[in-house]
Amino acid sequence: MIFGLIFAITANFYKQADAKMNMRGRKKMKYRKGQYITLENVFFFAIGIALVISVYAAFSGISQSISSAALQDQLWKEGGQIRSGVAKVFLAGNSTNSTVSLSMNVPLTLSGCTYKITVDGGNLVVSCAGVAASGALDLYGIETKVRNGAAYSSSGKINIMYSGGSILVS
Repeated sequence: MIFGLIFAITANFYKQADAKMNMRGRKKMKYRKGQYITLENVFFFAIGIALVISVYAAFSGISQSISSAALQDQLWKEGGQIRSGVAKVFLAGNSTNSTVSLSMNVPLTLSGCTYKITVDGGNLVVSCAGVAASGALDLYGIETKVRNGAAYSSSGKINIMYSGGSILVS
């Protein structure tokens, strides 16, 4: 559609230019034809720049939404890994009636964001500092506490310990 419009404008431009030049004489016509070709090239160059800018603007907006969705998905998956560790430690500790400890390696960042792990109302909450993305997962009724209120991913490790019927995450 855009190229059809450009073609129509260019064809009309040449038609009018040729009509004017034929009236003025052959010598001026050759001189003016070079100007029209230059103007046409400048016109197409400007259209190319406009297309590049519009494609960049369109994809930069998409990039932001994709990275936000990816961060949300990564928070859910990391929360699922930690919840799985809590369940495994609880089952092992409860069945053996002893103290069980598990040390898990966790990524330092998710999508460039350091995240924290907290427990709120029986849910494991994994949230990213400074971003409104978080994931809350049910802990299946397992009594779980987090040392100092929150565990941060910056250490690269999460320790899960079962003792006396409850889980401590640090």
